[in-house]
Amino acid sequence: MQQYQRYLSFTRLLLIWLFVVILAGSIVRTTHSGMGCPDWPTCFGNAIPPTQEYQVRFQADHEYRKGQFIIYNDSLKYANKTFKSGAAYNPADWQQYEKNNYAKFNVYQTWIEYINRLTTGVLGFIIIAHIIWSWRLFGKTRRSILYWSLSLSLLTAFEAWLGKIVVDTNLEVVKITLHMLFALLIAAVAVIIIHKVKAAPKVVGKQLKWLSTITLLVVLVQIVLGTEVREQIDEISLALSYTSRELWISRLNGWFEVHRDVAWAAAILCVYLFWQSLPHKVLQRTAFIILACVAGTVLLGLILMYANIPAAVQPLHLLLSSILIIALFAYRLKVK
Repeated sequence: MQQYQRYLSFTRLLLIWLFVVILAGSIVRTTHSGMGCPDWPTCFGNAIPPTQEYQVRFQADHEYRKGQFIIYNDSLKYANKTFKSGAAYNPADWQQYEKNNYAKFNVYQTWIEYINRLTTGVLGFIIIAHIIWSWRLFGKTRRSILYWSLSLSLLTAFEAWLGKIVVDTNLEVVKITLHMLFALLIAAVAVIIIHKVKAAPKVVGKQLKWLSTITLLVVLVQIVLGTEVREQIDEISLALSYTSRELWISRLNGWFEVHRDVAWAAAILCVYLFWQSLPHKVLQRTAFIILACVAGTVLLGLILMYANIPAAVQPLHLLLSSILIIALFAYRLKVK
């Protein structure tokens, strides 16, 4: 029994780390750091990113490794061989980077993106350890848990590939949104594993079953609408050179109003679900998480709407929304 508890604790750690990855990704998007590393999986051709601008500029009499990047004449180049540079730039030593030409360097954006990649890398090691533990613990008894654990690796591999595509396509907004939604899917699989290992009896209640299902679907729709609004914000902010924040909301189309109205409907459903859960001890903890998340999400949403979208609030809003949808999914698994 103790080994199962340790396994559950490790799976919860995996779930928590997933939310760290989601938060890190949101910070990258909010700070416009997605192209801080213009190549993938390296950063300017290095395992560890540069810390000063001169490192990505051409230097005379300097040893360059094959694949190392520089910015030259507002263009992104990489060394086509290992060589020592002469006194002047020699075009024969360099190749134009074709996947994108994001020829800018900002040390803060570079390191924010790099830290984001590190969190995803740590997640990969956690999932590998989880698969090994699942195989040792359930490989001969409850193979479905092993299969769910294996699916984590497949989804994470796809997520990493999608991250590469996001960089290669210079942050196309639709691909960024898919990147985030797949992170939520990975979190849902972790919740399924926890539910299967615990094998706790479900609460029988037709009303709770339908109420939790409807609430989950409404919040899911709300998150999709939120991603549509976020994509518009990305385009508007870029058009305004990330200035004049007081104009951003006024330039949103009708999807913003739909997003706002559905948010209130989702909040009301979550509060009612919490109220209906109080008589059931097995549901109370998850219900309290749902209530706390919806309260925080609504508060942060109001701050975003009336305080000109403060940059620091955006990642927290996404994080609480992510925890909310996953908590609702966990709640739904406990009811039949």
